[in-house]
Amino acid sequence: NDAYGSSTQTLSKFIKVTNVDANISASGPLTFCQGGSVRLTASSASNYLWSTGARSRDIEVTSSGSYTVKTNNGSCSATSFPIQVTVISSPTTPTITANGTLLMSSAPVNNQWYLEGNIIPGATSSTYTAIKNGNYVVEVTDPSGCGITMSNNYRLNTSLLIPGEDAEFGIYPNPN
Repeated sequence: NDAYGSSTQTLSKFIKVTNVDANISASGPLTFCQGGSVRLTASSASNYLWSTGARSRDIEVTSSGSYTVKTNNGSCSATSFPIQVTVISSPTTPTITANGTLLMSSAPVNNQWYLEGNIIPGATSSTYTAIKNGNYVVEVTDPSGCGITMSNNYRLNTSLLIPGEDAEFGIYPNPN
């Protein structure tokens, strides 16, 4: 007998009692991005009862959680070890606030700043000191690669900057 009280014996020429296995296999990774899924399949048996209440041999999982299946072959049953599934959420849409020419993203990491739809090379921190007036957005990439979210457009128009020009200026003659 096994741990479940089941055994494989030939009782007569026509009757056979078979071991029950309760194993789960996955069709892909158990950690995936929101919107994805994984198919969990139980080992072959006569009857199935998943922790979700499903009674089929396999289930399509789209939510994080721990999943088990109870299988049954006649009078023998077994319950699988739990399988943990993790669904990674997409990043939250960032917001931009400003203090003068200092633009601040609500996302602490994985930022990329844009001006007028063009990437600002090297502008990847949560803050950016603007040198031009214009329309700014910040893009945030999830570190696990599960998504990219773009902020709403932020219009910076401050008298501290020359409209559409670099903030560099000179005073002549020097010394004045």
